[in-house]
Amino acid sequence: VPTTPEQVLKRIMHDMSTHLRRSKETYAIERAREATEETNEKSRNGVIYGSGVKLFAKSLNIAENEATKMLDDLKGTTLLGVEKWKSQILALEKTKDSPRARTLSGRFRDLPELKSENFSQAATAERVFINTLMQGSAVDILKMATMSALENLRKKSLLKKTDLILTIHDELL
Repeated sequence: VPTTPEQVLKRIMHDMSTHLRRSKETYAIERAREATEETNEKSRNGVIYGSGVKLFAKSLNIAENEATKMLDDLKGTTLLGVEKWKSQILALEKTKDSPRARTLSGRFRDLPELKSENFSQAATAERVFINTLMQGSAVDILKMATMSALENLRKKSLLKKTDLILTIHDELL
């Protein structure tokens, strides 16, 4: 079971891609078989951040009952550890007087709505919490990689020969 944000990110990115391919074969969903890698990525991210059945079905262009079946399978197998982790971390945060999401570097976002009695507000806050934790931490890692690359270029006297370091989503070029 993943216990750190880094482990969760690594497991999700590997397992979800594998599981979506397996699901397409298992359920013989013709439209899902035709899904592009971009569609699979959107679906994977939607599941991770809790987009729900409707958006998952729309992203794969499949019926909601088929999407429900796939999501239930994902949550019961590939994402079981992730779902437990999300539940545990959300439950812990809700016990605090001032709930907030923290990234690996300590940046934070206050989320008092996590304790809301309004289901819609609380559900939105839960998605924001997980998103802030995961994507915010991914940005922290990318910042550290950028700083490390710059330092290595500086040490090897290559910094002046380097025209550009570019980031595209989570990649450093």
